[in-house]
Amino acid sequence: ALYYYARRFYADILPVVRYEPSDNAVSVTVVNDQYEDTVVNVLLEIWDSSGTKVWERQYGEVRILGDSVSTIDIVSTDEIATGPLSDMVMHVSVVCDGKCYDNYALFGEFRDMHLMDPEVSYVREGDSLVFRCTRPAFGVHIATEEECLLSDGFFALVPSVVRRVQCP
Repeated sequence: ALYYYARRFYADILPVVRYEPSDNAVSVTVVNDQYEDTVVNVLLEIWDSSGTKVWERQYGEVRILGDSVSTIDIVSTDEIATGPLSDMVMHVSVVCDGKCYDNYALFGEFRDMHLMDPEVSYVREGDSLVFRCTRPAFGVHIATEEECLLSDGFFALVPSVVRRVQCP
């Protein structure tokens, strides 16, 4: 599991979400480890533990400076709160040159969330396994009976995300 998480942290693009309870704000930044400026599309979503999307904001064609950290937005929790923040998860997705980089943030302690069965399902499509869920899912681990090197074997999901894992 650590291998898959570490690989994401060493990606050229890393979206970062930081919740500051004292400021009642969520800071969304993107780390660009490429030497060139790049244009990205950013999607922020907040899901409650029952699988309801409670908030969404999109940012199209945002220029991210090369070899730097760029602030996308600072969102007040007053805009978001429709229930207890401790039962919500923020998903940030950054699309750059056709590749998607995701990250997730909790507003409270993981052990304090009232999680429900995420109802993770998958279908096999050729040499891929395609995963979906109806509620937020954390630590989705894939164990196969057949011998194959998975392209990803440990991840998080929200209902808007479809995760395609190669299993050649």
